[in-house]
Amino acid sequence: MDVLEMILGVVLVILGLVITLLVMMQEGKSAGFTGSISGMADSYWGKNKGRSIEGALQKATTWLVVVFFVICMLLNSRLFHTSAATTGDGESNVEVTTEADTEAATEAAAE
Repeated sequence: MDVLEMILGVVLVILGLVITLLVMMQEGKSAGFTGSISGMADSYWGKNKGRSIEGALQKATTWLVVVFFVICMLLNSRLFHTSAATTGDGESNVEVTTEADTEAATEAAAE
Protein backbone atom coordinates (compact mmCIF):
# COMPACT_ATOMS: atom_id res chain seq x y z
CA MET A 1 0.00 0.00 0.00
CA ASP A 2 1.57 3.27 -1.02
CA VAL A 3 1.56 6.57 0.84
CA LEU A 4 -1.38 8.10 -1.08
CA GLU A 5 -3.63 5.15 -0.26
CA MET A 6 -2.64 5.38 3.39
CA ILE A 7 -3.38 9.11 3.54
CA LEU A 8 -6.72 8.68 1.76
CA GLY A 9 -7.61 5.87 4.16
CA VAL A 10 -6.95 8.06 7.20
CA VAL A 11 -8.93 10.94 5.65
CA LEU A 12 -11.76 8.51 4.93
CA VAL A 13 -11.95 7.40 8.56
CA ILE A 14 -11.86 10.99 9.83
CA LEU A 15 -14.58 12.01 7.34
CA GLY A 16 -16.72 9.10 8.48
CA LEU A 17 -16.47 10.24 12.10
CA VAL A 18 -17.18 13.89 11.21
CA ILE A 19 -20.21 12.92 9.09
CA THR A 20 -21.53 10.81 11.95
CA LEU A 21 -21.21 13.73 14.37
CA LEU A 22 -22.88 16.15 11.93
CA VAL A 23 -25.82 13.82 11.40
CA MET A 24 -26.24 13.37 15.14
CA MET A 25 -26.25 17.15 15.67
CA GLN A 26 -29.14 17.69 13.23
CA GLU A 27 -32.79 17.80 14.24
CA GLY A 28 -34.97 14.84 13.46
CA LYS A 29 -37.69 15.04 10.84
CA SER A 30 -40.33 14.10 13.42
CA ALA A 31 -39.95 17.55 15.00
CA GLY A 32 -41.35 19.04 11.79
CA PHE A 33 -44.64 17.19 12.18
CA THR A 34 -45.10 18.36 15.76
CA GLY A 35 -44.13 21.88 14.79
CA SER A 36 -46.62 21.98 11.94
CA ILE A 37 -49.46 21.10 14.30
CA SER A 38 -48.55 23.90 16.71
CA GLY A 39 -47.93 26.42 13.92
CA MET A 40 -44.15 26.40 14.17
CA ALA A 41 -43.75 25.80 10.44
CA ASP A 42 -44.84 29.39 9.75
CA SER A 43 -42.37 30.87 12.23
CA TYR A 44 -39.15 32.67 11.37
CA TRP A 45 -37.12 29.53 12.14
CA GLY A 46 -39.18 27.41 9.74
CA LYS A 47 -39.03 29.93 6.89
CA ASN A 48 -35.32 30.70 7.16
CA LYS A 49 -34.03 27.22 7.85
CA GLY A 50 -31.55 27.41 4.97
CA ARG A 51 -29.79 30.37 6.59
CA SER A 52 -29.74 28.91 10.09
CA ILE A 53 -27.31 26.60 11.83
CA GLU A 54 -29.49 23.65 10.84
CA GLY A 55 -29.22 24.62 7.18
CA ALA A 56 -25.45 24.96 7.48
CA LEU A 57 -25.23 21.50 9.08
CA GLN A 58 -27.25 20.00 6.22
CA LYS A 59 -25.08 21.65 3.56
CA ALA A 60 -21.85 20.60 5.31
CA THR A 61 -23.13 17.04 5.63
CA THR A 62 -24.04 16.92 1.95
CA TRP A 63 -20.63 18.16 0.80
CA LEU A 64 -18.72 15.88 3.16
CA VAL A 65 -20.71 12.85 2.01
CA VAL A 66 -19.89 13.71 -1.62
CA VAL A 67 -16.17 13.97 -0.75
CA PHE A 68 -16.44 10.69 1.20
CA PHE A 69 -17.85 8.84 -1.82
CA VAL A 70 -15.29 10.35 -4.19
CA ILE A 71 -12.47 9.15 -1.93
CA CYS A 72 -14.11 5.72 -1.71
CA MET A 73 -14.23 5.49 -5.51
CA LEU A 74 -10.60 6.63 -5.82
CA LEU A 75 -9.42 4.04 -3.32
CA ASN A 76 -11.49 1.33 -4.97
CA SER A 77 -10.22 2.09 -8.46
CA ARG A 78 -6.59 2.21 -7.30
CA LEU A 79 -6.92 -1.13 -5.51
CA PHE A 80 -8.43 -2.83 -8.55
CA HIS A 81 -5.73 -1.52 -10.88
CA THR A 82 -2.87 -2.78 -8.73
CA SER A 83 -4.39 -6.05 -7.51
CA ALA A 84 -3.29 -8.37 -10.37
CA ALA A 85 0.39 -8.46 -11.18
CA THR A 86 1.13 -9.04 -14.86
CA THR A 87 4.20 -10.27 -16.62
CA GLY A 88 5.88 -8.46 -19.47
CA ASP A 89 3.76 -10.25 -22.09
CA GLY A 90 0.48 -9.12 -20.49
CA GLU A 91 -0.38 -12.45 -18.84
CA SER A 92 -1.48 -12.49 -15.25
CA ASN A 93 0.72 -14.05 -12.56
CA VAL A 94 -2.31 -14.97 -10.46
CA GLU A 95 -2.59 -18.73 -10.03
CA VAL A 96 -6.13 -20.04 -9.99
CA THR A 97 -6.73 -23.18 -7.95
CA THR A 98 -9.91 -25.14 -8.05
CA GLU A 99 -11.41 -27.38 -5.41
CA ALA A 100 -10.35 -30.46 -7.41
CA ASP A 101 -6.72 -29.24 -7.42
CA THR A 102 -6.84 -28.76 -3.65
CA GLU A 103 -8.31 -32.23 -3.08
CA ALA A 104 -5.69 -33.82 -5.36
CA ALA A 105 -2.89 -32.09 -3.49
CA THR A 106 -4.34 -33.21 -0.15
CA GLU A 107 -4.58 -36.84 -1.36
CA ALA A 108 -1.04 -36.77 -2.72
CA ALA A 109 0.26 -35.43 0.59
CA ALA A 110 -1.62 -38.13 2.51
CA GLU A 111 0.00 -40.95 0.47
